[in-house]
Amino acid sequence: MQVETTGSEKLQPSQKILEAIADKSKTQTDIAILYAELIHSFREVNWPIINQAIQSRWTGKTALERVKEMAHKIVPMEVK
Repeated sequence: MQVETTGSEKLQPSQKILEAIADKSKTQTDIAILYAELIHSFREVNWPIINQAIQSRWTGKTALERVKEMAHKIVPMEVK
């Protein structure tokens, strides 16, 4: 997935996960870990672009739900 870089601070947190989503060697678990890091960061994140990239990478309606579910299970462990 090609992402325009505008130099905006809002895009930077998203860039790492978008690159990982584009990397065919990364699993949904790998993406969930990065997703959790973004949730935990409390920074502005371009969620629609990230979610669309996940849906484009893995077919099926449950891929995004699965990544989000795994990420939300990770976040509480990191907050402790």
